[in-house]
Amino acid sequence: MTNSNTGKNLILKLIPVMLAFFAMGFVDSVGIATNYVKKDFLLPDKIANILPSMVFFWFLVGSVPTGMLMNKIGRK
Repeated sequence: MTNSNTGKNLILKLIPVMLAFFAMGFVDSVGIATNYVKKDFLLPDKIANILPSMVFFWFLVGSVPTGMLMNKIGRK
């Protein structure tokens, strides 16, 4: 019974790590899409290069309150 319990704990620990990799992969795809957005909207290089940085910024803005909420819910 200890092995199955240890396996469940390992899976529960791996889920947030895998979700973080998924989120970073999404952010990486935004970097690739920047070239297409630049061409479609006729943006100058300075503006087009800000787009991936904004995605990282909004990831920070969204992840910090979510982490605080998860911390609060976990204490109950």
